[in-house]
Amino acid sequence: MQIWVVNPFDQLPNESDVPLRYWSLCRTLAGLGHSVIWWSSDFSHLTKSKRKPCPDTDDFSIRLIETPPYAKNISFARLKNHRQFAQGFYQEAMSGLENGQLKAPDRIVVSLPPLGVAERAFRIRDAVNGKAKDRGQRSELSQRAPITHQSSSIRHQASQAQPACQVIVDIMDAWPETFYQAIPKPLRQALGPILLEPMHRSARHAYQSADKISAVGQSYLDLAQQYLKRGRVALAPDSEASSETENRALKQPGYASHSTAKPLHLCYHGTDLERFQRSKCMEQNRSDALQPSNTRAETKEAAAKARRYAPPLKAVYLGAMGSGYDLMTLIEVAAQWKAEGKFPAEIHFAGNGPQLKKLKAESKKLGLLSAETITVSAPNTQPPKTSNVPHARIVFHGQLGREAVNELLLSSDLALVPNRPGSLVACPYKAGEYAAAGLPMLSCLGGELGALLQEWQAGSEYKEGDAASLQAAFKKYANNLYILEQQKLHVRKMAEQLFDRSVSYQKLSRFIIN
Repeated sequence: MQIWVVNPFDQLPNESDVPLRYWSLCRTLAGLGHSVIWWSSDFSHLTKSKRKPCPDTDDFSIRLIETPPYAKNISFARLKNHRQFAQGFYQEAMSGLENGQLKAPDRIVVSLPPLGVAERAFRIRDAVNGKAKDRGQRSELSQRAPITHQSSSIRHQASQAQPACQVIVDIMDAWPETFYQAIPKPLRQALGPILLEPMHRSARHAYQSADKISAVGQSYLDLAQQYLKRGRVALAPDSEASSETENRALKQPGYASHSTAKPLHLCYHGTDLERFQRSKCMEQNRSDALQPSNTRAETKEAAAKARRYAPPLKAVYLGAMGSGYDLMTLIEVAAQWKAEGKFPAEIHFAGNGPQLKKLKAESKKLGLLSAETITVSAPNTQPPKTSNVPHARIVFHGQLGREAVNELLLSSDLALVPNRPGSLVACPYKAGEYAAAGLPMLSCLGGELGALLQEWQAGSEYKEGDAASLQAAFKKYANNLYILEQQKLHVRKMAEQLFDRSVSYQKLSRFIIN
């Protein structure tokens, strides 16, 4: 098959050594023997800079559409970029099809967002299928025998034939619903549906006209079904829920109901589990360091003494540092520990973004970057043998490559998901990597990820912007390392069931192809 994958956001193979969703999907489809083209933008969403051309990788090719720059993720400049990407994709695709440089696609996988690209994909699909129909009619006329009648079953078979080209809409985010957070809460529910009507119309058209719909979260598939049922649903954060994660469906009357009998498929972002295979030696050393006698102590006194000299837990945040993340609360918690003379955990940041400079400055001002000497016990010694070890409360690693990320995650104990609940993110990329590394998560995101953490006993939730709530979540693990070790096993099992790309992307590929 000829398969086109259209997404301008994910990092390209020459920009990262960690494959994200669309690199993984293209690689999987190409590995099944299909001819794959990834259509992307020449402007990087992550670095906000122009991209270099990317050579063919993993048996698929990459085409870059020229687009204008933008500095902020929520801005008119970004919407202009998206419009130009959609138009540029359509023009280059149609030009290539007309002059014979491109073969007609059998499948077009379009990410949503951006809005508007799916509409161009539908035009390409209809043009391809129209030409295929014309060719079929001409072939039928040229091959028709003198006999004046045809089998009714043959005519029925032809009329029921699968279209030559299908469009699969792959939902990455709740657009335009996520833009409600930019509207003041008192006006959100009244003005949101009016201001965002053009975007709702585009999303509605995408869901209703798609041949199939896939998504990175069940909540996004539920959203698509609401659009299909009622023609219009806007998810606006409930102003009465403050920082809670509840959302209110605003069902607008006056829209015709549509059939929901459309193929749907859930495929989380996932990760490559083989990146996080711990050696038996590493696992034993890590387990010994975390739970020497404290979980097996015969007396409360021995357990308390062991906990007193246990090394601080290592918590990690991996990802972007933009306004959609409640990162300053992590600094506040570390500062409170310092003021109280406690050191239950050290917090590591890996990534880049607009908040990084402010986070570093605040950490330095509070003295959180300086190494402090603390007393820890050596594992499996009775009585515990102690030594003085330097630890910093906050550590910034910057942007890391694949191997460095693996090493950091495999040496950590807990993972942080500080996504703001108003972002409507279902299950972020980082959740898959955290789970694969066996790290229980502390999350303020709520929603679908919160439900998964509760179902699998794979982490704890805290309230956005509430340092006391986050402190309590840390304390749960620092004071009971048995729970920590149990949840490490649970979260890894969750990764194996839900986030294993070697399985889930094969299933997604079959959904696309069949």
